[in-house]
Amino acid sequence: MNECLAIVADDLTGAIDTAGVFASANLAAHVSLFTSTRPLHSDFDVLCIDTDTRYVPATEAARRVREETETLLSAGRSPLYKKTTRPFAAT
Repeated sequence: MNECLAIVADDLTGAIDTAGVFASANLAAHVSLFTSTRPLHSDFDVLCIDTDTRYVPATEAARRVREETETLLSAGRSPLYKKTTRPFAAT
């Protein structure tokens, strides 16, 4: 298995956008939905996980991100990056 950068994103758009940057650099990038069937042991350079946490309560978002992070790290996926989106402020 190659070393794989794991990215935990808060929504599908963020996961796809981030994976696209790596794919444009000719790295094998895969996007997976928040699910127990993600390909943890595949030979991707970058694995982006959508946790679908942007619009859930903070405690639920923290639980999902913690669960995904622990799963990825226990599967040997390191380094790990948490992609965040800054909320838009009304002007």
